[in-house]
Amino acid sequence: MSVDLPTGISRTTHPMPGVLIETEACTGLVLDQGAHVLRWAPSGQSEVLFTSDCAVFTPGKAIRGGIPVCWPWFDSGKEGQAPIRHGFARTADWRLVDASVTDGVATIAYELTGSDVDTHGFPTDVVARLEAEFGAELVVRLIVTAGAEAVEFEEALHTYLAVDDISKVRIEGLDGDDYLDTIGEPTQGTQVGEITFDGELDRVYSTGAQAVLTDDQRTITVGKHNSATTVVWNPGEELAATMRDLGADQARLFCCIETANAKEHAVTLQPGQRHAMVATYRVG
Repeated sequence: MSVDLPTGISRTTHPMPGVLIETEACTGLVLDQGAHVLRWAPSGQSEVLFTSDCAVFTPGKAIRGGIPVCWPWFDSGKEGQAPIRHGFARTADWRLVDASVTDGVATIAYELTGSDVDTHGFPTDVVARLEAEFGAELVVRLIVTAGAEAVEFEEALHTYLAVDDISKVRIEGLDGDDYLDTIGEPTQGTQVGEITFDGELDRVYSTGAQAVLTDDQRTITVGKHNSATTVVWNPGEELAATMRDLGADQARLFCCIETANAKEHAVTLQPGQRHAMVATYRVG
């Protein structure tokens, strides 16, 4: 299906096929592969989303940066036995189904069904839809509609936020929330005060609260709806050095705050039911 593109939204092939957003309110970029929001910068701001200088833009390969869509599994799955890490959605080719600009806000929509990709045993009649509104704020919705059978899935918007220096980052809003620390042998903990970084950090928080990231340059608020999990991650220099699409020097330039429903917060839908998880990003 061909979609008519209004002024402010255009097709691009760089760094991969996708749509480019250029309006008075912001600039942005979404790739067809993974319905992957790669860039967003409100007018007068630098890029809010980080992309690694070593990111690989090859069909079928995961992209290190932006907002990868993890679905229908997060990491290795709720039971640790998922057939493909972080699910098939992030490397599948999604179909652009809608594009519009209203009052300066550019909205795009992509869909993915079982007929588009190898689902690795996941029901093929489940439909995933990614909607993104680009303006002074960025709003991303992952909408899943069940098919003829009940279905359970995990999901995450694996957002890489650009920062000046991870050692100066503070995250507020999760004080008092329980988390699973996944470094080494998983351990349970409860957040006390703000989150700061001194090396690798990988925690899965059970919370529906928004998170507020502050560094020396700006404040980024990550709000959410219908999300019971927040993942906070930075690999630290040592681990990043072993990652071919990242590198030690890149680790200090981003922080992942992921809007999710994972592990014990996996979503169950009855036949025909619909679930929409929403993340909202604001600068300032």
